[in-house]
Amino acid sequence: MPSDLQVSNIRDLTNANSAITIASDGQVTIEQNNPTLTLGSNTTFPSGHTLQIVSHTNAYNTDVTSTGYTVVDSASGVDWEPQITMLKSTSKLLAIFSLSLTGVRNGGSDGRGKFDLEQNINGGGWSTAVGGSEAWGAYDYGSSGIWSNSLASIQHYSSPNTTGIVKYRLSIRVTDSGATVRHGGDPGTTNRQSQVTFIEIAG
Repeated sequence: MPSDLQVSNIRDLTNANSAITIASDGQVTIEQNNPTLTLGSNTTFPSGHTLQIVSHTNAYNTDVTSTGYTVVDSASGVDWEPQITMLKSTSKLLAIFSLSLTGVRNGGSDGRGKFDLEQNINGGGWSTAVGGSEAWGAYDYGSSGIWSNSLASIQHYSSPNTTGIVKYRLSIRVTDSGATVRHGGDPGTTNRQSQVTFIEIAG
């Protein structure tokens, strides 16, 4: 037959350590300096609580001269696909990108570029998360040439509804075929880098 154990304090066998106190309203207080608490995987956190933070960086150079989108690399022939493994299917995901992007044009006016940021949820295929607009670069009305670097900030908030892997990839292109758009450092260097931070938030 079910029964209740009703106590107000719980102490160790020798009564040497402070107690765990249970108030009449059910609030539990651990009266010990710097207690160690281990929470299991089934612990439920309030909505809005940060569950995990994952960060990635990429300084690899990708130069694009095409008006068609090209995926940014993390190594030679390897697409940059930063990812996070979600802990809860009910979580929200905030992806914060700080991207090192450069527009170059020698002897012309248009050194601008566009981007397309895609998301893939648990291997279900790529879909555009943010993209389509002119993101960086410059237009020289004197047509003498341009070099313009910027850290483009892109944020994407989503509800992946999975405990699997969520990953992103970035594609870039020029707005005019005479220009070059660049991700990361100059060719052969790692002097500039991009960073992405993933924040999983309890839903």
